Amino acid sequence: MLIPPTVTEAEGRFEFEWAGGLTIEATRLRRSRYGLDAELRVIALTADGETTLGQTSLRLDDQSQRDRFSRSLEQRDGKVDDWAGHLLVVADFFRDHTIEPVHSKPVTLRLSDVEREEIRWRWANRLAIGKIHMFDGDPGVGKSFLTLAIAAAVTTGAPLPGDSERHDPQDVLVLSAEDGVADTIRPRAEDMGADISRIAVLTAVIGEDGEERHPSLVEDLAALDEELSSGNYGMVIIDPINSYLGTSLDTHRDAALRAVLTPLGKLAEKHAVVMILLRHLTKGGADKAIYRGQGSIAYTAAARIGLLVAKNPEDEEQRILACIKSNLGPIAPELPSLAFTITEGQFRWVGEVDIDPEAMLAPKADGQGGTAIDEAEAFLRAELADGPQPAKAVERQGEALGHSSRTLKRARKSLGVRAVPIRQAGKTGVQQWNWDLPRRPAPSQGSPTPIRADVTVQREAEDALGGQGDHPREAGPLNPDSYLEGAVVDETVGPLNQGDSEPEAARADCLALAAQLGYPALEFREGQTVQAGPAAWAKFLLHASEDQVVDAIAALELMA
Repeated sequence: MLIPPTVTEAEGRFEFEWAGGLTIEATRLRRSRYGLDAELRVIALTADGETTLGQTSLRLDDQSQRDRFSRSLEQRDGKVDDWAGHLLVVADFFRDHTIEPVHSKPVTLRLSDVEREEIRWRWANRLAIGKIHMFDGDPGVGKSFLTLAIAAAVTTGAPLPGDSERHDPQDVLVLSAEDGVADTIRPRAEDMGADISRIAVLTAVIGEDGEERHPSLVEDLAALDEELSSGNYGMVIIDPINSYLGTSLDTHRDAALRAVLTPLGKLAEKHAVVMILLRHLTKGGADKAIYRGQGSIAYTAAARIGLLVAKNPEDEEQRILACIKSNLGPIAPELPSLAFTITEGQFRWVGEVDIDPEAMLAPKADGQGGTAIDEAEAFLRAELADGPQPAKAVERQGEALGHSSRTLKRARKSLGVRAVPIRQAGKTGVQQWNWDLPRRPAPSQGSPTPIRADVTVQREAEDALGGQGDHPREAGPLNPDSYLEGAVVDETVGPLNQGDSEPEAARADCLALAAQLGYPALEFREGQTVQAGPAAWAKFLLHASEDQVVDAIAALELMA
């Protein structure tokens, strides 16, 4: 039986002290409908001082959680015989004490207590101070050039087209995931007459581990807040926004995006900066311009002003900046669109033009807009340009833009889009499939090495499965670069890659990697083996579960 501990409380922190220098510290107590949650830290006093044996968030009245934590403590310390008993003493203590449940409380603001303010403009009816602005446009149309031209005016205080009033020069913060700082951003800004001492580029953040990493608006908003507090910033450019949302955020879900864009908008208001977010367009000529930006409509909803950048359909040399959404002022055609040119790296404003934004994105009348497959391929390239995306979300977005499921499948096959299984620790099976564009080898690596699956291999595999081995099969890519790092397979092997589903794609990937390694005999898990040879691998993949395919791929990658 355990000796009762000495319990002390100070400012919501409880300490349970046992003889022998053992202390369990409990903080952040919160009672919900699921139980009593606490942050626990287990401390041992030694001759060298205080040592933390373990720290975790724990549901105290959940025995399975207590048992898991007890086992981890047993591995760390061999001196305490009954860790489960110590944790139970802590849980029982709080069962006998009243912990007030945590619930939300309303925060209200009466309009009579709010001082009225007028919208402050940096560029009349186009750029408002303290607000989010969305610039939409196809890749290569000149969005980055345009925003640097605007930044140049901010750093010098010069008026923008249509304005006559000069402003105090201010700093500009740039987050650019696509353009080089030394060879692109500085030369462009310098050539436009910007005060380059007032333009800062946020290239990385330093994490708690002391290592630099790519900034994320999901995790590093505090770092952005700190930087904006350190200078006289008047503008922030994030180019493109999707490159700064991390890999886990589903950009097609409104709730997920609003959780990032809402605090970003408050940050713009706090520091009185013009916040410009750049975004690529999706393919789909039938949609209105306001719905053509990639991802959720939450992007457009969060922006107070939305602007479209596109080529002038009447003049291939000109680009057009048109206002397609505004909660603060007029939009086109009441607000005239502006034309600009980029010639031999030189940016120049042309002036007002009478162009309807919808006409800027309309398909060409001569039929040069491309086939349905072409448009679906362009959609997939744009959606996956910033990295892997959840397959179901991309399918929903594609179908919403008018691409049929069949057309998307054909476009996927044509592009070699990879189906990547995502598994969560502690769970069985594949929880999600992501789509990703095929990886390409770096130029210095030279051309990819062709890996061919001989026709005799196909016949041998089919015969082993009892199939018909004497009928011709259409040659095509077996594996879209998923695990071959750019290798090309230009002969099909049996019936295993004829479908378009994610499991079938994974089986094709596995077979191609096995072919690259010479169809080895493999024991990838106790009791689960594959014999050597193409027929054995074909038979395994025909009957294997998704889990077995994923495990086999992992084992083959270790061999490779």
